[in-house]
Amino acid sequence: MSLESLARFAVSFSAPYAVLALAAIGSSIVERAGILNLAIDGLFVYAAAAAYTFNVVLSAALGGSPWIPILSLAIAAATTALIGILRTFLSTALPVHQGALGLSLMFACYGVAAIVGNSGVNMFSQLP
Repeated sequence: MSLESLARFAVSFSAPYAVLALAAIGSSIVERAGILNLAIDGLFVYAAAAAYTFNVVLSAALGGSPWIPILSLAIAAATTALIGILRTFLSTALPVHQGALGLSLMFACYGVAAIVGNSGVNMFSQLP
């Protein structure tokens, strides 16, 4: 394997890891500010499952539009942001412990991601 093909291979896989690195940096900044966000990995899993399912649903509904992946990512980001807003409201307006809230949201997001992702897999298997 030549150095050029190795560089192309590394660049082709760098985009997903760059997104995860940016999310990890953002989480580190938030934790430096004194907010304990234990729900972050549950939100990662939920966002991935939601993006996949929305991509399958929109592909079935709209056909082969090139905007479908971007639209599905935007919808997944919006729903994940709503969960983040719910977390922020519960930890600031109500006297809920940040650790308990983060763990409960993490497990809830794991469960919702399993349901959403499974429905996306079932829809994908039924496509022509």
